[in-house]
Formats: sequence, structure tokens, C-alpha cells
Amino acid sequence: MPHASASAGKSGPPSDLWQLYFPVPTIQGEPAQADDDAHPGRITLYERLSRWVATSAVFAVLRPEDALAQDFALNANISHLQQGEGAPFRRSEPLTGAYSCHEVLDALALAVHVQLLDICTPPPDPRHLRARLRSRRLHIRVFSMSPLTPIRSLKADKIGCLVSVRGSVIRVAPLRPFVTSMTFLCPRCQATSIFPLSDGRYEQPPGCPASGCRAKQLVPDRRYSATRDWQKVKIQEAPGGSNEYEADNSSYGRVPRQMDVELSEGLIDCCVPGDVLEVVGIVKSMETIADGSSGRFAPSTNKPRCMFLLYIDAISVRNTRASQRSQGSMANSSTGSQAGLGGFGPSPPAGLPPSAQGDTGLGLSMMQLHAIRDIASSENLFELLVSSVCPSIFGHEVVKAGLLLGMVGGRPRTGEPGERTPVGKRSDVHVLVVGDPGMGKSQMLTAVAALAPRGVYVCGNTTSSSGLTVTVVKDPVTGDFALEAGALVMGDQGCCCIDEFDKMSTNEHQALLEAMEQQSISIAKAGIVCSLSARTAVLAAANPVGGHYNRAKTVAENLKLPPNLLSRFDLLFVLLDRQERHRTAPTL
Repeated sequence: MPHASASAGKSGPPSDLWQLYFPVPTIQGEPAQADDDAHPGRITLYERLSRWVATSAVFAVLRPEDALAQDFALNANISHLQQGEGAPFRRSEPLTGAYSCHEVLDALALAVHVQLLDICTPPPDPRHLRARLRSRRLHIRVFSMSPLTPIRSLKADKIGCLVSVRGSVIRVAPLRPFVTSMTFLCPRCQATSIFPLSDGRYEQPPGCPASGCRAKQLVPDRRYSATRDWQKVKIQEAPGGSNEYEADNSSYGRVPRQMDVELSEGLIDCCVPGDVLEVVGIVKSMETIADGSSGRFAPSTNKPRCMFLLYIDAISVRNTRASQRSQGSMANSSTGSQAGLGGFGPSPPAGLPPSAQGDTGLGLSMMQLHAIRDIASSENLFELLVSSVCPSIFGHEVVKAGLLLGMVGGRPRTGEPGERTPVGKRSDVHVLVVGDPGMGKSQMLTAVAALAPRGVYVCGNTTSSSGLTVTVVKDPVTGDFALEAGALVMGDQGCCCIDEFDKMSTNEHQALLEAMEQQSISIAKAGIVCSLSARTAVLAAANPVGGHYNRAKTVAENLKLPPNLLSRFDLLFVLLDRQERHRTAPTL
């Protein structure tokens, strides 16, 4: 058995706690020891962080009850972890230094864990705080990292770095058990040993760790393996984002970048396809082979693997769509909310109104705030907003006003209180613009999609029904079926601009019926039966049959659209290209 270091014997943490954060192979029945040889420098890191935790004002109000109430997850602002002598992430050092980010966070959680045990109520303890704290390990959820890193910038140089990214969820995989340690039985000496599995990768132990036993082949006992909940989601660069990095013209016309994010324990089930996540995590790599299998799901082979896949191991997740739905109310720590902005604990930030606790992230200056206040107090506010919609197109004020109202939406109304089955009424306004070619319909839709906080622009002649709603795809790595969001789900609580609406087929038109009226999309495929939110305002533009609008016919006859689909549009505008001499005569 490895010897315990001298420093660990003097000021090191208890051996059972050290095993929770920095596991080493152990024999069942023997006490685990902190081995400085197996973990070079980690004890020194722990001692440094222990002194910082004892002197930091961030932990002055932290109590054992707070950790238990938040399910052993403590939210920490990254700026507070960079202050003071011996801080975990020093401002003068990069986030990747002599120690990996995981080592720093684990050592910090261990130091906080030991401090909480020191301030627990001495026995007799009727609430059993000490026993409950020693049963599980703590997790440090870091948030409020700035600036956000573009997903397209996650390359090989970011491996091992702590980054913060934002993207739209396009795929959510089902939950799986993630093996953290495996129990092995020695057939020679009958010793039971426990081996940790790094990142869930199964590796056969080199031999029996018992002293005097030279057995090389151990039998795995999967009944006593330690597991945790694990889930993988795929995020994509948010279309039409409001951040400065998303508005960069260098990404215009390119395929949106995607990135896999792995969630574990309290972060699982925090999102559905279409949500917008702000993820703080560590960039890692996983080897892959030619058939597409990778890492822990790849078959065992002796062939060299020179190709790797990048993914993000999430530390904290904030669902910005959930923040909007709760109107700034604080969510629990399992969803990666911003509880404890002042350091650790469940208290909200002081001096911040509830309306500012949602998905702001605008970074407005005082001059811009004063300009917004002046615009809000102006008399002709609505006319000013209408004029700001696609100013490159002259006129069409009524059409612009309708598109503006469709982008803003109405007030959601639910059923009357006391009803057994309350039926809500949709608040989104659907707008259809019909007109002759060359009237600026596509330009106005493009401008509205870029102006809306959640805007998706698609063209009807290149869109399928699955691309509009939801499709079921098979994960090439795990083999599971997962939901992949379409345009209407991606534009939830926003607007979906559909150009060339008349070029869509009948199947695509039928796929819009439920989403436009019920504000949801139901799916029953591959054993998956669910309903996803699609609270999206559909802003569509169509050309009449024959190329020009015939005023002798009705709107339905000019469009040849199904009556049930046409009735779902609340506003319908007709743009005519009048052939008048004084309008079309050249100017000399």
C-alpha cells in the first residue's frame, strides 16, 4: 500500500475525504491514504487553498446547512476566486497552470468540505450534520466568466482550459449511468480492490494491489461499482445572437459550429431542445476511431488512435430561457442558476432588481442607458420603433408595424383560476405578407430575424417538415435515439421568419398547424413520446400564384394555401406593385 506523505500526516485532510476527491486504488477494508507520490503537488495545493479559505471573507457566512440545502453544490463567482493571497485562480496566472482546472476545483472543494466539518455541531448532533456531510463530496459551480468564448474558437489550444460558452441546445441524449470506480476480485488471494476510472474509461488493472500477491488478472465485480448520472447534450452557435462575438461578420455564411457538452449529477435534465445555455466547463479531448465510435464507447482495439474529438465537461450551466420564464426568480442550484452571486450561498445579489437577474448579458454603458430612457419617454415611441425596422426599405409603415407587433408578441393568458383543465391562449401574433416580387418582403423578414433576440430565418423551398419541427436522430457514438430541434423549437419565445412560404409542400404546411395554434410540437417516434414548446411567432412571406397578385381573386385563391393554415394568421398584408406612370417614369 502506498505510504502517506509526511505533510499529509500533519495537516492533510482525513483519508476518507481525500479518497472522495482524489481517488487511488485501495483494498476493501483498509483505510485509504493520501499519497503524494501518486498525486504530485496536490497536497501542497490543498494546503495553500486551505489557508486561503480560512482567511477569505467569501466563506464567512457559509454554514453546513447551506451545502446540504443546495445538494452539495456551491455556486462561486469566478471574480471572487481570483482575489487574495493564494487564490485558486490568480489574476496574474492563466487558468491553466501547474495544476489542471479539475485539480484546483477539487482541492478547493476539499478545503471547503474540511472547514464545514470543523464548524459542525459537536456530538451529540440530533440533525446528524457531520455524518451527512461526510457521505458525499462537494462540487464548486463556477459562473460569471467573461468574456464568453465563441464556440468556433474551441480548438486544440483550448484543451484543458476553463471556458464559458453560450449556445442553443439542438440535441439532448437520454440519461446513462457513468462508472466512476470499479470493484475487482483477485482469484488468487480473494482480495477485493477498488480502482477509479479516469473520465469513465474502462482499463484493466495491471495487477493485484495486495502486498505479496502477484496476480495479474483480476475479475471485475460490476455489482458494487460506483456510478453517477450522466447526460450529453449538443449545443450550437445561437443564430442571430446579440453578443458581440455572435455578431461578428467573419461567421456569416458559414455552417454553425456545434459542440458536445457532458452534464453530470445535479446538472442533468436542465434543458430541452431549443433552450439557450450558458456553460462554464473544461475543454477535454476524446480519442476516436474510423467507425465513429469514440472514447468510453469505442470497442477495444490495439490500433493507434490519432484522431480526437473535443467536448466540454460542464462545471455549471445556466439556462437563460428558464431565467426568462421565471422572470428573474432564482432557480435551484441543480439547474446551474446564479444563486450566490456574492460568493457561496443561496442569497441573491444585493442591490440587483429581480428584473435584471434574467438573461441580460447586454453590457450597456451609462450613455446607452440614458439614451434608452430618453427613447422610452418620447411621445412618438411607436412611430420611432416602426421606422427602425428595416430602414433601407422605404415606406410600408403598416407592414413594418405588423412585423414589429409580431416580433414583440402579446401577453400570455391562462385559464380562469379554479378550472380543472385550464386552457391557455396563445400570445404570439402570426403575420403573413403577400405581394408581388420586388416589394422588399425578404429584406424585411431578414431584418426582423436579425433584430429579434431569438430570431430564426429559413427559406420555404429548402426546408423539410423535420427541419421545421423536431426530428429523431440516432447517436453514432452511444446508439441511442435523441431529439434534434428544428426551426420552430429553436425560435421558442422568439420569432421564426419563413420566406417563400408558397413554395412549401403540403406536408410542411401540415407540420405548422399544431405549432401555430397550440404553441407546442408533439412527437411519437422511435419509442419517444413527448411534447416540446414552440411558442414562436411565425412571420411568413409568400408570392401569389402566377407571379403577380390578381385583384379579381381572393387572397386564398391567389395563394392556393389550405384554409386551416390561412386562418391561423392574425395579420395578413397584401403588397401590390401598381403600374402607374407617375411612379415608374424615369427622372431626368
